[in-house]
Amino acid sequence: MLGWLLALGLVFADTAQQETIVLVYRLVQDGNYDRARAVLDGVDSERVNEEEEAAKYYAALGLVFLHEKNYAEAIEALHLAIAEIAKGKSGPPAKRLWMFIGQAHIQSMQHEQAIQALQNADEQQLLTHLLRAEGLIYLTRYSKLWTALDDAVKRFPESPELIAYRIRLLLSLGLWHQAQQQAAIYVTMDIESSDVIRLAFFFRQAGDGEGTLLLLRHGRMRFDDTLLWKNAAAVALENQQYFEAGECLQVLSEQDPNLALQAAEAYRKAGSLSRALLLNQMASDSQEKLRQRLGVLVEKKQFERAIALAPRVQRTGLDEDDSVRYALSYARFQVGLYESAGKLLNGISDPMIFKQSIELRKAINRCLDEGC
Repeated sequence: MLGWLLALGLVFADTAQQETIVLVYRLVQDGNYDRARAVLDGVDSERVNEEEEAAKYYAALGLVFLHEKNYAEAIEALHLAIAEIAKGKSGPPAKRLWMFIGQAHIQSMQHEQAIQALQNADEQQLLTHLLRAEGLIYLTRYSKLWTALDDAVKRFPESPELIAYRIRLLLSLGLWHQAQQQAAIYVTMDIESSDVIRLAFFFRQAGDGEGTLLLLRHGRMRFDDTLLWKNAAAVALENQQYFEAGECLQVLSEQDPNLALQAAEAYRKAGSLSRALLLNQMASDSQEKLRQRLGVLVEKKQFERAIALAPRVQRTGLDEDDSVRYALSYARFQVGLYESAGKLLNGISDPMIFKQSIELRKAINRCLDEGC
């Protein structure tokens, strides 16, 4: 009787363990990894191999490890799951598990092992092709990647991720024009603004400034995203597309007035001085705003308006700035106030501005002596 009761207890224990494993497996399938981890801790791992659900246990364990970024443990557990499936035990498709093994290798920067694992993976899964592309592009096996992407795009023509890999391949091969054409298609697909920023990084890394600008322009037409617009402004400035940078910064300044001066400066460099003055006016009062406004007015040859800033320059202490004093001196010279123009040049010490002041002083003295 005692032996029968002990045996019955073992049956109940086995049944309970099997039910626990099935629960863990379902939790993982639903993406509830934290709950799955808590339940896993209650499984008697030493008796798992005796269970009919052993493959499900190891598969669930491997995916929990993968979620936790414990990649070596994930690979080991997933291999054990495949071994149990080979013995005839029920579990997920082995090809699906090979795909996750490939993912763990990619995350571990073991790209060669990943490519080998993915040879056994499920070709009907998009992730298989994305992982293969990541491995091949890292290993710079461009010929194999070209073939792999052609096959993958035929299977999944609506995948923006595959188009992004194709663009990266074209950039790696120096085929910038083709990459730009693909990028125009990419921005119409189901993507986020962050995807545009990420792809723009690869254009920039490849040295294709024009392509970077074009991609971000397309992105700005679709997404009202501050980070995207900031990236567009930075790239435009980097490529000396100052008017475009000014437009981006002007839009951004509506939310962040501190960017108004940067927008004004970009417009100034673009030669759009009226816009520069407008954005300068929108900025909060500061010495930098006053300095910039004076410079723009001098460039616009609005010398009387520039001279009118002199009291504000004195109040803010900017009259100690050599570049400001030179600008006021030049404005006074242009309207015939030669004596006061000459006085402003006294004491300039900045080497570059001092050289300019010497030429201006010669012009002033010539006008005083001979008339202008």
